[in-house]
Amino acid sequence: MQICPGAELSDGLLDLCVAGDLSRTEALRLLPGMYKGAHVGHPKVEFLRAASVRFEGDTDALVHLDGEPFGNIPLDVTVLPSALRVAVGESGTVAS
Repeated sequence: MQICPGAELSDGLLDLCVAGDLSRTEALRLLPGMYKGAHVGHPKVEFLRAASVRFEGDTDALVHLDGEPFGNIPLDVTVLPSALRVAVGESGTVAS
């Protein structure tokens, strides 16, 4: 999925895709296009970049990051630039 197609891995920023008040029908229509980044430009979808983010809301709400459960609200997330070393092969692909 290309949820944040303009994301840069090395810019030291979090890339956020924030969907506004979508009905269930709107969300279901938008979802297939996210595989190709077709949600970019939708009037209820906004893209933000930040070095840190605080998620607030109902205290029992779960936060998911990159499709995985990450914690409960309130939650603070901060980028640690260059904190992860990644091996890259000659072709430019990430080694597994």
